[in-house]
Amino acid sequence: MRPLRAGRWRLWVGFVAVMLVSAVLEYLPPIRQAELTLLDAQWQLLRRLVGPHSAAPADDPVVVGIDEASYRSIEEPFALWHRPLGELFAAFAAAAPRAVLVDVALPERSYDGILPGSSAALLHGVKSLVGRVPTVFALTIGPGGEPRPVMPALLAVAGAGSFALALVPVDADGRVRRLWPDEGGDTAPPTLVQALAIALGARHAGDGSPPPLIDYALGAPFDYLPMHRLLEAHRRGDSDALRILLGGRPVVVGSVLAYADRLASPLPLAAWEAPGVDPPGLLVHAQALRTLLARRAIVQLPAAIPVALALLCSALWWVTPLNGRTLAFTIAVVAGVLMLSSSLLYLGAYLPAFAAIRSALLATSMRKTLEATLALRERRRLRATFGGYVSPQVLDRMIDGELDPSRPDGPRTMAFLFADLRGFTTRGQTESALDTVGMLNRYYESIIGPIHENGGMVDNFRGDGIMVVFGAPQPLADPGRAAVLAAAGMVRSLSALNRALAAEGRAALEMGVGIASGSAVAGEIGSRLRHDYTAIGDAVNVAARLQDQCKVFSAQAVVCAETARSLNPGEASLRPLGDLELRGHAPVAACAIEWPELAPARVE
Repeated sequence: MRPLRAGRWRLWVGFVAVMLVSAVLEYLPPIRQAELTLLDAQWQLLRRLVGPHSAAPADDPVVVGIDEASYRSIEEPFALWHRPLGELFAAFAAAAPRAVLVDVALPERSYDGILPGSSAALLHGVKSLVGRVPTVFALTIGPGGEPRPVMPALLAVAGAGSFALALVPVDADGRVRRLWPDEGGDTAPPTLVQALAIALGARHAGDGSPPPLIDYALGAPFDYLPMHRLLEAHRRGDSDALRILLGGRPVVVGSVLAYADRLASPLPLAAWEAPGVDPPGLLVHAQALRTLLARRAIVQLPAAIPVALALLCSALWWVTPLNGRTLAFTIAVVAGVLMLSSSLLYLGAYLPAFAAIRSALLATSMRKTLEATLALRERRRLRATFGGYVSPQVLDRMIDGELDPSRPDGPRTMAFLFADLRGFTTRGQTESALDTVGMLNRYYESIIGPIHENGGMVDNFRGDGIMVVFGAPQPLADPGRAAVLAAAGMVRSLSALNRALAAEGRAALEMGVGIASGSAVAGEIGSRLRHDYTAIGDAVNVAARLQDQCKVFSAQAVVCAETARSLNPGEASLRPLGDLELRGHAPVAACAIEWPELAPARVE
């Protein structure tokens, strides 16, 4: 189709609609989930490219897991683990780690009445650890939302500043991506990881709004050291082995049981489990601690930046025409946004990419929809205007945009054919109007074929007369010759129709044809409310006057000398008529044309 000719108001309304639709979509849960899913995919890509080698050993936490084997190695139930926990904390103190995060529900009370000396062992281990290593203990949350109580003596030995809530911020899809909740900062109690990061003086330990993100691309999935192995080394007094395993590194301890204390994360974190399984909660804490200690907390950029990028991508609305190159350009823009967002994510800044991608795709698709709507309207207009006047082949070229009848075409040489039935007005006085219309339709049906076959366009029907243009809207190499060949076909078709009429006992039809060639301009003429496609030129009037001369010279067709010169030898029998005096026009040299092999259609 021809290029889009939407008014400027329509284009601006469409552009505003793109931005409004994009803004409304931002609040739909599936769109928000798509943004999070894209972020997870970027993390997955970055982890494959740089993750396993991106975390320094000193910053990479050691995970100490309380697994099934550890439970089996201790005779007492977990509520009575005062002594084993005390021994574990003492082992940590002997190993001299960088920091310790304890994601374990600590005893609520003493059970010395059952296990004498167990509470003293616990308190001794806590005291030795807190005095040497920055340590944070988890305050777990009970069913009512309140922190579970902790043995008062343990609180006194460790100090209130060594405890933090074991809370994590969960996104709408249930996954943990942020380091702390949106309301975090100086006024809210710190989370478990946040408290340990503050104790270590890590950057982004409590400032920033919105809160930074955990870098899930950092490092490889975690493996763990079973708790019972550390207890065995401690009981053997093997401090060297403990220092080799834990020395100088942050330690996170907690449950790794298959169905307890699980948190959903964007990427797999447990090296010993299959992908798609929610990891133990302590691994999410470990990844958050890894992020903070490696100074890789991902800052969320101000909301104005992704909004500005989305508006910029919405400008694809103005890219025309929409074709293969436009699609390639849109894909390049989407790829560029993804590369920019992924690069920034690697550098420690989060730029939401889906809003910009959505705006780019929305702008292109909505512009395509507008163009398709206008193209459909244009197709309908062209079919309504030219469907019965040009050949199907020419109409298809017009619809495909190869021919544009809306633009003035020319000036160039065109030929015009006027044909008229002789004596048909008198005939109509003896027949009913219905019979007259039926006869005209049979006549036009018989002569349209040769007209279209030779590239002619029917300009109009005027009762029993017809005007045909050759050379517009489809340019022709020799429009004059095409008009004469069409006239020959018309005479042949009329002869066939007359034979059918004779068989019906009806009078034959007689036709005269006038043809003239000359310079002309074709295009749409009229007002915005009513317009037609036609051609303007002196040859139009000449052809109409020559058609009147057919009766005078008893000729099948009368053509101007310029048209006659376009014929090949033997294509028609020419009879020079000299300079003809035409009504309202200067004399014109003309010739009569006969086709002896065809039955004549002349007036005697």
